[in-house]
Amino acid sequence: MTLAAGPNHTLVGVVTPTPSVDLEPKGTYTTPVTISSVHRDHQVGPQDSLTVSAELLAQGYGPLQRTGVEAHATLRR
Repeated sequence: MTLAAGPNHTLVGVVTPTPSVDLEPKGTYTTPVTISSVHRDHQVGPQDSLTVSAELLAQGYGPLQRTGVEAHATLRR
């Protein structure tokens, strides 16, 4: 996955399933994602956290259509 600068100091990436994946109603899809960060001259404290969000986008006539199906997780050290 390639990340690009998004709005409000965010990073945005797109995970595209293989064409054989068809999400029918109530279907599921998972993909592993690893998030890591290296800070030079910065000590990570217990108050530091990272929020990861995802939204399911529907392929159609383009551009990708928002579905409103979202997931959020806050990772704390």
